[in-house]
Formats: sequence, structure tokens, C-alpha cells
Amino acid sequence: MSAEIEKLSRDEKLGQRCEILADIVKALRVLYPRATQTQKELLETIIGAAIWYLPECEGLFSGKMTAKALELCGQDPKQFAKLTKEHFYPRKQAGADLLKDQETPWDRKMILDGFRTKWGRYHRVTKAENRALVSSQRKKLMKSEDCYRGARIDLVDVPAQLMVRRSQKKA
Repeated sequence: MSAEIEKLSRDEKLGQRCEILADIVKALRVLYPRATQTQKELLETIIGAAIWYLPECEGLFSGKMTAKALELCGQDPKQFAKLTKEHFYPRKQAGADLLKDQETPWDRKMILDGFRTKWGRYHRVTKAENRALVSSQRKKLMKSEDCYRGARIDLVDVPAQLMVRRSQKKA
């Protein structure tokens, strides 16, 4: 193949992926009501994974991190980049929400808005905290705040100096 690969900006790539994801959701939600529970779980995982692979965009980071993560960054600010992005809306749940909704005429803008305001949002946590939170979310289907409380994990605002460093790296 001699066709040149088109280099897209992050926003163009995000928009195109949201567009095809909307088309996929519309196609798969026809199958969803008649699927077995095992098949539904697979469909939810597929859509959740597609959401996970949408490119990062401005505004997804909540500006919050755990107290333990802050402690690690206090020892070495480079640790911030090694922290885990803990998506406080489980991806599989997002997949289920999209597939169960038989009425909404999903389109590029609606998927993009959902990603920016709900499905793509995250806090920064340690890897161990992320494992504890994911386990809690799966088992109990609790709200994010309840999972943090149950795991005895406190969220704090990211200090300005870490946020400044983060925004400088993007520039």
C-alpha cells in the first residue's frame, strides 16, 4: 500500500472515533435485548473498551488526587506521571448505559459530550488504590464517592505546583 497515512490532530481523531463509536452503539444495541447475560457482558466490555481508547482531551482530569498519591509526589514530583488515572465512572457501566438506552439517537457530539462530562473523567491515584477501587466498583456497583470512602481513600486537590508542571508539559 502506497497510500500515505493521514496525520490527524488529537481533536480530529477524538471526533472521528466518537462518530464511529456512536454508529457501533446504534448497531449493537439491536442485539443487546435478546443477548444472554454473558453476551451482554461482552458487549458492555467492548463498548467500555472503545471509550477507554478515546484520546485524552482537555477537562477530563478532575484536579483531584488521593492523599497517598500526593505524599508520593511530595517525595518526588516526577511520580505524578506514574500515577494511575482512576476513571470514576466504570467503563463497563458506560457500555451498559449506552447499550440499554434504546431511544437516544447517539451521534458524534453526544458521545463526545458524554466522554468529556462523565465517562472519561478521572482522578489520579496509586496503582494499589486503583486496584482496591476497581474491585469495590465491580463487586458493589457503588457510586465513586462511596467506593473511596469504603476503601478509606481520601481525595485532595492537586497542589498548584503539580498542576503548573502538568500544563507546561502539554505545551
